[in-house]
Amino acid sequence: MQAQLCACKVLHGIGKVDVDRDCLYGLLRLKAMKQSLRMKGWDYSRSSTYLITICTKNRQRFFGEMRNGQLVLSEMGRIAQESILSIPEYSPNTRIRGQVVMPDHVHFIISFRRIVSTDDSGSGAFHPQKGTLGSVIRGYKSGVTSRIRKIKTSFEWQTRYHDQILSTENAIQEAYRYIKENPMNANS
Repeated sequence: MQAQLCACKVLHGIGKVDVDRDCLYGLLRLKAMKQSLRMKGWDYSRSSTYLITICTKNRQRFFGEMRNGQLVLSEMGRIAQESILSIPEYSPNTRIRGQVVMPDHVHFIISFRRIVSTDDSGSGAFHPQKGTLGSVIRGYKSGVTSRIRKIKTSFEWQTRYHDQILSTENAIQEAYRYIKENPMNANS
């Protein structure tokens, strides 16, 4: 109990706290309890379609601005857009079905075809999962970050992203309509 109380004080900046080993352990336990945004039990390597939303850190408007009801992309916004469209070049098991870059976030609809691995090496070595939604998002965020930081060194993404599983063609069409209308709705 003392460790949790101490960790809470550290997390919320309450009072002066001496951080000892037990307190640090409690803080790390609380941090580990953060809930995942991924659907529990869902296989993110299976053939599926998702609506993805990724925001810039603190919703900073790196990607452009709204002018007279129109979205005008900055150079950084064009990089984010080009990078979405090039995902299938690097992940051939994917297809981009729609996308929009907003001033402080991106939306895209991505479909996956499951690829069965033929690697039977049994080496026991750790390798990041290939062909999963997470690996594609990591690659996208990393690629965009490295290109944009040549222009703006302070660029950062939020650490997480939001995915919505689109299980029917109707859900895909609704998501497509949502991202298509997003720039128009940004002014309302």
